Amino acid sequence: MKSQEEKIVKDNVHRFDEDVRKTGSYAYTAEKLSAQYANARISESIAKSYDFSGKNVLDLGCGDGAYTLEFPAFGAKWVLGIDPAHVAVEAASRKAQKAGLDAAVSFEV
Repeated sequence: MKSQEEKIVKDNVHRFDEDVRKTGSYAYTAEKLSAQYANARISESIAKSYDFSGKNVLDLGCGDGAYTLEFPAFGAKWVLGIDPAHVAVEAASRKAQKAGLDAAVSFEV
């Protein structure tokens, strides 16, 4: 049973990496306007539900960093995003650097 679960996880990680290789982001976080609006609503809900001011935040399953990069704007002091998809983590790190957030946000596989 466990080897079947591991295969499913590896297959999913591979699909996520392929999304990022092809488009620079996960398809569901960037390409469609409806996804962008939905993501904005989710981010707004998260920001209103908890006071992140001065906190360190761990984002498990951060993917391409679409949400992770928003935590500093919510007041987080430092954010660590972790994901098994190495291509997505590399893309997230580049996004953080480009946005000038690489001192406040780190990503790891």
